[in-house]
Amino acid sequence: MFDNLQRHALPVNAQAIRAFAGSARKLDLYFWLGWRMHSLQAPLQISWEALAAQFGQGFNRQRAFKAKFAQEIGHIKEVFPKAPLLLDDQGLRLEHADPDVLALPVRLLRRKG
Repeated sequence: MFDNLQRHALPVNAQAIRAFAGSARKLDLYFWLGWRMHSLQAPLQISWEALAAQFGQGFNRQRAFKAKFAQEIGHIKEVFPKAPLLLDDQGLRLEHADPDVLALPVRLLRRKG
């Protein structure tokens, strides 16, 4: 992944990082989503099992992980409403997106500024 990131570096939005500063998992999701969505050539469905393997540390039950992950994705969708991602019974569906999709909308920047 490191070599891939060097070849395909994405800009990081400092305000977006501040929006999730209280949650390491949301920061992980922000960076991961930016990298995955930018590098996709076609829509991708990621199973709940694969998501739990990557983000489910600390959860003893799949149900608890799903609930927390859905809450975190919901918060990310609130902050980045144009992000092309969808949670369903099979897991997470992602589509290609340019880096500006994970930039804070102007209305949020004005409120903080």
